[in-house]
Amino acid sequence: MKSLFAIILLLVATDLFSQAAGDDWRDTTYIPSDLVRTLPGRKVVRIQIGDKATLFLSGEVLRDSAAASLSFESPKSKIIALYDSKAGMGDTIDMNQYMDGLDYLIAGQLREGTASLYYKQPKQWVTAISYRLEKYGMYAYQFFYLPDRRPFFAIMRYSGIIENDKFFSDPTELGALYDKLASLQQP
Repeated sequence: MKSLFAIILLLVATDLFSQAAGDDWRDTTYIPSDLVRTLPGRKVVRIQIGDKATLFLSGEVLRDSAAASLSFESPKSKIIALYDSKAGMGDTIDMNQYMDGLDYLIAGQLREGTASLYYKQPKQWVTAISYRLEKYGMYAYQFFYLPDRRPFFAIMRYSGIIENDKFFSDPTELGALYDKLASLQQP
């Protein structure tokens, strides 16, 4: 009986908290972000984004961002350790986009416009991108788009969204999300 009460209390608290959080998880329009051509600092972090693009970040900005949001035993401490271990080897540091915690640091630099992006198909530098928040069932992802409106990068911003007392996602919404995430790897 106590466990049933605890579950009901948790569901009510979650519903109230999500309502109090406001409408931050709703779909947004495309938000433009101008990218820089010359990165600040002396070190450049290069990240391959599937077959579509290569992303270049300021190593110093990336390290400072990771350090600012660092908590004990955080995945971001591994990013700092990797950066520090490779920093003495040359001007360009290669990192894997799937490194735990790196995706949120990448998204921050893309939103702020402190990154450079090379679009592989037309072989040109991208000067501006756009991004938007898109809700799929109980998840909200932030997708980043090339100038031709093809997505090239995404992060999950919110999960566990309870809307209209729906506690689970519609399978068709999850299918649409899966298809969109799969398109990120296509050229």
